[in-house]
Amino acid sequence: IRTDPRKFWRYLGQQKETFKEIRTEDGNLVTDVKEIAELFNRYFQSVFGRPSDMVVDAPKQSIDPNDVPVISTEGVLSLLRKINIRKGHGLDDIPNAFLKRYALQISEHLAKLFTLSLQTSELPEDWKKARVVPIHKKGDKLLVTNYRPVSIISTSCKLLENIVAHFIIDFLNDRNILSPFQHGFRKGMSTITQLVTTIDDFLRVLDNSGQIDVLFLDMAKAFDKVPHAKLLYKLQLLDIPLYLIEWVRAYLSGRTQCVDVNGTLSESLPVTSGVPQGSVLGPLLFLIYINDLIDIIPPSVSIRLFADDCAVYKEITSIADHKLLQDSLLKICHWCEEWDMDLNIDKSVLLRVTRKKNVSNYQYCLHHSHIREVSQYKYLGITLTNRLTWGTHISEICSAAFSQLCFLRRKLKHTPRGIKLLAYKTFVRSKLEYSSEIWDPHTKKHIYQLELIQRKAVRFIFNKYRRSDSPTQLMKDNGIPLLRTRRKLNRISFLHKIISGKLNISPPSFIKHSTARRTRHTREHSLQPLFAKTNSFKHSFFPQTIADWNALPESIFNSPDVEQALKTFLLQ
Repeated sequence: IRTDPRKFWRYLGQQKETFKEIRTEDGNLVTDVKEIAELFNRYFQSVFGRPSDMVVDAPKQSIDPNDVPVISTEGVLSLLRKINIRKGHGLDDIPNAFLKRYALQISEHLAKLFTLSLQTSELPEDWKKARVVPIHKKGDKLLVTNYRPVSIISTSCKLLENIVAHFIIDFLNDRNILSPFQHGFRKGMSTITQLVTTIDDFLRVLDNSGQIDVLFLDMAKAFDKVPHAKLLYKLQLLDIPLYLIEWVRAYLSGRTQCVDVNGTLSESLPVTSGVPQGSVLGPLLFLIYINDLIDIIPPSVSIRLFADDCAVYKEITSIADHKLLQDSLLKICHWCEEWDMDLNIDKSVLLRVTRKKNVSNYQYCLHHSHIREVSQYKYLGITLTNRLTWGTHISEICSAAFSQLCFLRRKLKHTPRGIKLLAYKTFVRSKLEYSSEIWDPHTKKHIYQLELIQRKAVRFIFNKYRRSDSPTQLMKDNGIPLLRTRRKLNRISFLHKIISGKLNISPPSFIKHSTARRTRHTREHSLQPLFAKTNSFKHSFFPQTIADWNALPESIFNSPDVEQALKTFLLQ
């Protein structure tokens, strides 16, 4: 598993998607691989945006080669050495293994090629050809509509994309252009940073017996619909250097794609809109395109973006608050119409988060239809309920983790315990711990529900199924910590990253060092406790983790490596 993970994945049956049949719109089953590939390609092309009326003329001035930074051989060599040889390569048929093996010999030539490409705004045609792999999202696997396209493009092009993305990101960061409310595809940000800050907003309203209405909006095929002309227009508005804009123009123009199904390629079709999913530059270009959506929302209404996942919410104290949220929804609709994005009414929902008996009901409208109200919604991988309790989410992840454990029991019955342990950590424990900073339970019922999965896994790993075999003792003897302890470590570690600036989010204003007189209970690194009226807020991330933080010995914070000191203290 360590030397050749691919063999291990194959053994576990986690191979790439293979297609035996696909159902057409009229209900017929197609089994011919070539025809399946053509069906996928036609569908993926059908979701491209309509041609934009906007025309962005080429600049009147030419690019001064002196304005283009020279790409260094050392920088290219570093990128070449980081290539993952197990990932697929593009239609230029240059294997990743070749690029990595001969990195020293080809780095100088690639550096010259990259510099010339930026100076002339030209790319080799092979770099604009994508081999698209359909990736199943959810729903019926026989329907092409339940798949998204991931482009596999030339690795050489992706190396230059890395460099271009670095230049653009530096430009954006120097001017603080990207909104702090967009956490997708950004260094130092993640689904966890998004969830921690957003759920804290919700819980504070609940702690005051309030109500908060949350609109989760779905932008249909957002990455595929970005009109190239309007994207270039936005790049110009930001005053991004001309050579970068013109290179992006060349990168987006004249692109083609074919679909790969079981190794069989469809015919190539033109790509008329969108940013390539699977590319390096595509996600960044999308963030730039959607960035000004946040600016149209009034400060009294909150908006959170994770790439194209959009949540808009407001505390409700009067009918005026409902109308403000509705007005914000209309603004988003108008923005989408202006910038050729489609809001999907069928997948957009309303979640009223409250524990009040008398709920303030209001029907929000989108495209002359009422937005459907739900009692729970899966947001960035965690299930939120309208009372913001975590029982449903915990039951769901326990069910998924147990199913995965049963799968491992069948596949790895006679393998060494080291392999079983690694498989458990990779496939089972990861499901039990994703985003646990947000939902870490305090009730015995839910704590035991989670620990029970690990206890069953430990019996499987060490092949100890007798009643006299204690899972607790097995865990102690083999250094496997309780999940509860690991969740506590993850929370404190995450708070430390926020405070120490290791994440790209500002510490909330309520995180303050304690001003109390130093006692054995208040130390130099103590934080001001947060007052909570309800158990749900008391045991949420910030109040609970600050309390745990303040209970730590001062020696941990005086350590040169606080993260390691935390692990040593809590896990050993």
